[in-house]
Amino acid sequence: MCPSPTAPHKKLGSASEGLIRVLEPSEDPDMLLQRRPITSPILLVESADLLLAVGTMLLITLPKEMIHQAPLILMGCYYTFHLTYSKCLATLLSVIQTEVLKDCIDEYDLTRSYKKATAEWGEFTKE
Repeated sequence: MCPSPTAPHKKLGSASEGLIRVLEPSEDPDMLLQRRPITSPILLVESADLLLAVGTMLLITLPKEMIHQAPLILMGCYYTFHLTYSKCLATLLSVIQTEVLKDCIDEYDLTRSYKKATAEWGEFTKE
């Protein structure tokens, strides 16, 4: 959904891993954060908890029941820490910012891929 024209970093399996990563039981969250190629906020899903991190730092542990609130908390990190969207996530996050959170974006960010994604989102949400 809302693909960016910029490919994800080679060490990411897909752009979605830039936002959410479901950890295998054998994966160590700290090791994953240390070798992660981008420093944007990420939600790590463990068997019992959700871990929200920015860069290499774990910020908060949430109960798994908060899975529906976690993406908004993740977006809040961008606002709170004045972070710039990673290129491979920019289109998706811009659409979430404008269409879900109803926040405006800078005219500079009105890229062709953003305009296409918002048009597709508009078609998808039509009744």
